[in-house]
Amino acid sequence: MKRTLLGPIALCSLLAFSSCATHHRTTRRADTRRVVYVDVAPPEPVVEVVSAAPGAGYCWIPGHYRYDGGTYVWFAGRWELPPRGRTAWVTGRWQNSRNGWFWVAGRWN
Repeated sequence: MKRTLLGPIALCSLLAFSSCATHHRTTRRADTRRVVYVDVAPPEPVVEVVSAAPGAGYCWIPGHYRYDGGTYVWFAGRWELPPRGRTAWVTGRWQNSRNGWFWVAGRWN
């Protein structure tokens, strides 16, 4: 009798927890980039160990969280050579607004 109840109980639990999922809205900015608003703030950034640069002129780009599939996923930092004429990386950030949290992408300056 216990085995016959286990399936329905597991299914009900799964349905109950799925109703608690984070909601997000998508809009487009004037510059046609897609903006995803998330109701839940991102976690604190992971403390990364920065290795030695692989060569002269490389710039460290810190890791960050992306919102993917209803959860935040950490993408580790990396070394990159700046594009010609650029020298500094402006780090991306999560910003809060009345619509929720949204990602402001990093860029070369």
